Amino acid sequence: MCEKNFSQSFKITVMKKKNYTHKTIRNSNVEILRLLCAFLIVISHMITNAYGDESPVPHSPSYIVFLTSVCSIMVSSFMLISGYYSISFSWRKLIKLECMVVLYSILFYVIGALQTHSLIWNDGYYGVVHALFPIWTGSSWYICCYFVVLLLSNYLNKIKYSLDRVAFKSLILIHIFLFSFLPTIFYWGPVDGGSGKTLFIMITYYLLGQYLAYYNIKIDHKVKYALICIILIFGGNYIATFLLGSGLPHKVFTPFARENSLLTVVLTTLVLLSLVEKPRYCKLLNDISSHSLAVILLDYSIKGIIENNFELFSIPTNLWMRLVIIISESALVLVIAIIIDTVRVFIFTKFENKLADYCEKRFAKFKVL
Repeated sequence: MCEKNFSQSFKITVMKKKNYTHKTIRNSNVEILRLLCAFLIVISHMITNAYGDESPVPHSPSYIVFLTSVCSIMVSSFMLISGYYSISFSWRKLIKLECMVVLYSILFYVIGALQTHSLIWNDGYYGVVHALFPIWTGSSWYICCYFVVLLLSNYLNKIKYSLDRVAFKSLILIHIFLFSFLPTIFYWGPVDGGSGKTLFIMITYYLLGQYLAYYNIKIDHKVKYALICIILIFGGNYIATFLLGSGLPHKVFTPFARENSLLTVVLTTLVLLSLVEKPRYCKLLNDISSHSLAVILLDYSIKGIIENNFELFSIPTNLWMRLVIIISESALVLVIAIIIDTVRVFIFTKFENKLADYCEKRFAKFKVL
């Protein structure tokens, strides 16, 4: 049963400069945000498939701008949460993450091969390499970023102790200026080709989360500022679409819904700070949200199987009925992914633990802080 306030019953993180410890119980408010972000990621991919450049489905640009803007904080929240509560490198975590990613990659490659009756079916031999080495070949950009941040985490976590508050804040502001402010103003940034999906902006979110937690940052009037950000994101995307979208194949331009948009950075920060203020605990929610990363991994594969068999987007419906289809299919993908990952944990945990134990012993001399 969910308890409204568990701070007196459970030891949670004390986020003060000289008393910074890891939480022992996860805040269910934040876990709900994780699940919501996973759901929004699935929806955003549904939108891409349904209304992409080559999609025959009729659509309204303003409709797509609305849906895209709603999904603006999805991926950034994941990394901000990771920074807020800190992740720390261990060979065990690395091996278990690698096992999960490789297992799902090979599983769905085999399913695709059975459906197409061809062993080499996805981008030829390049697809085989992708299936066997999904992290090292960038199959999922966020998972790859998370893997790199995990590798660097012990070094990143030292920054808050090595720098004073002014220096730490200056470092984050430099990151935000280079990897968020400039791409927001010019669309392209120093290391960004326009997608907004870079390792640098993910590290920026991680460091920002560290700063917010370490100095116990609180902001008054968060709801008001969040509403202003939402209005600016929606308004900015609509104006950009009206002025520049006509020259694009899908007639839509949403630069302020990207992960590196300054408005996204501010909105994500406000949402997280609002949720951590009054911690709640619900074991069921925490258990379900532990599968959020798997949802990101399984999203495209499950969606592909569903659409190959049911062809939902070929049904002639109006725009709002199609929205119902998108949300329903996204919810179905979310549930199926959670069930699959629950089965994986049940079947493969012992094997993963043994492999992790072996690797920890073999690599014990390779210390990462």
